[in-house]
Amino acid sequence: MKYEQIYKNKNQFLSLTTLYPEEFEQILPIFRKCWESHYRMYTLDGKRRNSPFNNPSKETRTLATIEDKLFFILVYFKQHPLQEFQAVAFGLSQPRVSRWVKTLSLLLEDTFRRMGHTPCRQGESLAQFMKKLPMGNTATLTQDVVEQTMPRPIEDDAQKAMYSGKKKVTHTKTK
Repeated sequence: MKYEQIYKNKNQFLSLTTLYPEEFEQILPIFRKCWESHYRMYTLDGKRRNSPFNNPSKETRTLATIEDKLFFILVYFKQHPLQEFQAVAFGLSQPRVSRWVKTLSLLLEDTFRRMGHTPCRQGESLAQFMKKLPMGNTATLTQDVVEQTMPRPIEDDAQKAMYSGKKKVTHTKTK
């Protein structure tokens, strides 16, 4: 799978990365800066270099271009494939995929942090954000909730409180 081939097909690119090509192009310059600052000081295996690398924009043997690197990690996060599948799709070995995922994940996170697009991890900042929204837009926010099964409580009140309301489902608690 090559970036140049997929990039031409907008729908296919979107389905593999969750981004339109135009959005990909907005992320790319910041990702490039993150990659170059990392590669200047560290090897592909994550070992610190004895002296800074003078040409961090030089193509690597695997995932040669910066576009390939960003495409690789976006596909990995969107599709959640086994590393063995990702290796076949990109013409790499599974250990090499593991190394790339480890390195590029951190760089992608740094890219989004520099762009100001990190997830909200504190309730206070989420509450402040929601106060700024017009009342009609709150329906666009989603919350990821998982129901975890648990043993049926003995007390009647506790049973009612923990029952999910689903047929043939045990009692659950929301996480």
